[in-house]
Amino acid sequence: MNRLLPVLAGLYFAQGVPVGFSLVALPALLYGEGVDLGRLGMLGILIMPWALKFLWAPQIDNRPPPLRLGAGRRAGWVLTCQLAAIPAAALLLAVDPVRDFLWLLAVLFVLNILFATQDIATDALAVTRLAGRGRLNANAVQGGAFSVGLVAGGSGTLLAFALTGWPGTVACLVLLLAAGTAPLWWSRTHLGTTTSAGTGEPAPGGPDAEGPVERASIRRFLRRKGSWGLLALSAAYKLPLMMGYGLVNSLLVKQGASYTTISVTAATVVTAVSVAGAAVAPRLTVRLGFHRFLFTALALAAAVWMGLGLWLLLSGDGIVVPILAQALGYLLITSAVVTVYALFMAVSDQGQAGTDYTLLYCAEAFGNAAATGLAGALAGALGFAPTFIVAGACGLLLLPVLISAFRRLRQPAASLTA
Repeated sequence: MNRLLPVLAGLYFAQGVPVGFSLVALPALLYGEGVDLGRLGMLGILIMPWALKFLWAPQIDNRPPPLRLGAGRRAGWVLTCQLAAIPAAALLLAVDPVRDFLWLLAVLFVLNILFATQDIATDALAVTRLAGRGRLNANAVQGGAFSVGLVAGGSGTLLAFALTGWPGTVACLVLLLAAGTAPLWWSRTHLGTTTSAGTGEPAPGGPDAEGPVERASIRRFLRRKGSWGLLALSAAYKLPLMMGYGLVNSLLVKQGASYTTISVTAATVVTAVSVAGAAVAPRLTVRLGFHRFLFTALALAAAVWMGLGLWLLLSGDGIVVPILAQALGYLLITSAVVTVYALFMAVSDQGQAGTDYTLLYCAEAFGNAAATGLAGALAGALGFAPTFIVAGACGLLLLPVLISAFRRLRQPAASLTA
C-alpha cells in the first residue's frame, strides 16, 4: 500500500472533525443551552472558508510554509495548519459557548480557515504524489475518512458534552485533531520533496522545481483550453442529484420522524453507505471503465429520486422508504464523486495542483449550493413529490450532455484505470 494513503486518511479525517463540530454538534448543544435560532443561523458562516478557499489557493502553491520540520513544501503547509489548529481548538476552553458566542464563532472561523487551507495543500500533495489508480484510491480514502471525521466531530463531541460538559467536549475535539495529525508527523521525512505523480522527479513547474517558473494563479488556470468548460462541468454534473438529497431530511420531518431519528440515521446509515460507496468505487471504475461506471451511478441516483417522488404520489406514508432512498442515493452519489474527484486530479496542472483542484472543487460546491436553493424553492411551490420527480428527470435529461462532456476527457479518464 502506498505510504501516503494512511497520511491522507488522517488528514481527511481531521478535516471532517471541525465541520462536524461546527454544523452538527454545536447547533444541537447550543440550542439545548438556550441560544436562540437566530444566533444559531450565524453558524452558517463557518462554511465560508471552504467555499472561498480558491481565493488563496495560489498562495499555497507559490509560497513556502512557515514550518517544514523535515517535510516538503506542500506537506509543510499541511503540517503548519494541523499544528496551528490544535492550540486554536484548545482556546475554546477559555470560551463560554453561550455567554461568549461571538468569540466562539471567531475561534471556529479561524479553525475552519486553517482546515480549508490544509485541504488545498493536502489535495496538491495527492495530485503530485499519486498517479493512475492511486488517485482513485486517494479519493476513496478522502470520502471514507472525511465521513468518519464528520461523525466523530459531530456525534462524538456531542456525546462528550452530554457526559462531561464543555471542557470535555473541547478535550475531545483537540484529541481528534491530534489523532489526524499523527500519521503525517511520523511520515513527514518521507515527504521531503514535491515529485511528479508516479515518478521520483521534481514536478514540472512545481514549487520545488529549479529555475524560473510561472507562478500559480487563477488566471493561469483560466487561460487553459477548456478551463471554463471544466468549471461548468464541475458545477453541473451532480446538481440534480443534490436537489434530491438536500430535501430528504426535510421530508423525514414532514413524515413525522423525530430529530433523534434523523441524527442517528445520519450518523449510522448515511455514514456507512458513504464509506461503502467510497470503498467500492475504485474497483468498479477499473472493472467497468471510468465512463460506464460514472454514467451508471449518475443514472441510478436520478432514478432513486424519481422513484421516491412517484412513491410519495402513490402512497407516501412512513419514513422507511425515504431513509432507504437517502442511503441508496448517497451511496451512488459518493461513488460518482470518488471517480470525478480522481479526474479532477488527473486534469490538474502539477505546477499549480492546489489551485487547479481547488477551483474545480469550489465550482462543484457552488453547484451544490445552487441545487439546495433551487430544491427548496421548488418544494415550496410544488411540494415534495413533484420536486423529487423533477430532480430525477433533470438528472436523466442531463445525462447525454454529461456523457458528451466527460468523453472529451477520455485521455485523463483512461489514465485512472491504466
